[in-house]
Amino acid sequence: MKTKLTAYLLKNDSIDLYDLFHQFQSVSIYELINELHELKKELQLTTKLSSLTSQIDGLLPKLNDISDPAQQVVFLCKEIDIAQRGYSMSRYIHLVDSHQTFTPEVDVVLFGDSITEWGPWQDVFTDITHVNRGIAGDTTIAVKPKLISIMAGINDLAQGFSIDSLFEQQRHL
Repeated sequence: MKTKLTAYLLKNDSIDLYDLFHQFQSVSIYELINELHELKKELQLTTKLSSLTSQIDGLLPKLNDISDPAQQVVFLCKEIDIAQRGYSMSRYIHLVDSHQTFTPEVDVVLFGDSITEWGPWQDVFTDITHVNRGIAGDTTIAVKPKLISIMAGINDLAQGFSIDSLFEQQRHL
């Protein structure tokens, strides 16, 4: 992997992570990104991890125009808030739309809370077809799974509910 990634870094100004992920499917995306960072450092390269300008790269020139440190903090807080809200809404709209139109037959459907939603399931279930339905607002299922996994309850426990009451509640799902 290291030789192939080195060759890729040396011949490209920016990296297509989507393409690389599919070339190295046996490696988790986290391992891949970590290896890229290590190689960039080792080879002293300036290769970007994306051809797109990062949020930070876009904010730095604007931040340098503000001399007052307190105003810099206000500016950063506002810009990060806008970016987070926009990203969250965009992601929500995309996921709901894709779940309404993309309904493959799979082996496993994963239900649950935010832990399910953000889990690295592609890395866990490399040879098992699955869909992640750990998404707020998802109301129907049009797939025909062989197994359904419900991963829920951690938020109940965090709010002080007992394991017994949680178990009893989940028995009735």
